[in-house]
Amino acid sequence: DMKIVHLSDKQYVQNVRDHLQMLASVCGRVVWVGLMRTVENNEFPQQNWRLARFNRLILQLLNSQDSADLNIAGIDVYNMTNGMLLPGDRGHFQQDYYRALAKLLPIGQ
Repeated sequence: DMKIVHLSDKQYVQNVRDHLQMLASVCGRVVWVGLMRTVENNEFPQQNWRLARFNRLILQLLNSQDSADLNIAGIDVYNMTNGMLLPGDRGHFQQDYYRALAKLLPIGQ
């Protein structure tokens, strides 16, 4: 969605809600792992201020009465990923990040 320059916050939230509704209809459990911090680069459309904003909006959605039917948990990992990217990498994190995330998720429970 970051490539869609004029995407409004409202449109983004509705897009995510639509996808979550589809997942919730066929999955027993869904955990939304929020967007992660990135290294900003003019070649890529991701901007940290926008990632943080989108995270906040989706967590508000998941905690609202409008989403009670979804039964989806959300985890905000934005701050957790600060300083955790591997050197020279935009999307892979140090092992400590993945270990910490695994402790938060109800995998195999």
